[in-house]
Amino acid sequence: MTNYALTVKFCDRLDNVLTLDGVTKEKRERTLADTRYIIDFVSAARELTGTQKRVIAEIEKAMEKYKKES
Repeated sequence: MTNYALTVKFCDRLDNVLTLDGVTKEKRERTLADTRYIIDFVSAARELTGTQKRVIAEIEKAMEKYKKES
């Protein structure tokens, strides 16, 4: 996957996490778990660009909201 495609993927994941308020708890938990897996897998497998690291930081911040609710 190119860096551009990976950045788009992370931005899509950020949008998914930011819009979880209207979904069921099961879907929210599945989306958060999938997002965590993607971030961990990609971060371990390759060097991330600065933009990708910033988007991941925003994803992490958005995910914090749901950790507090669990």
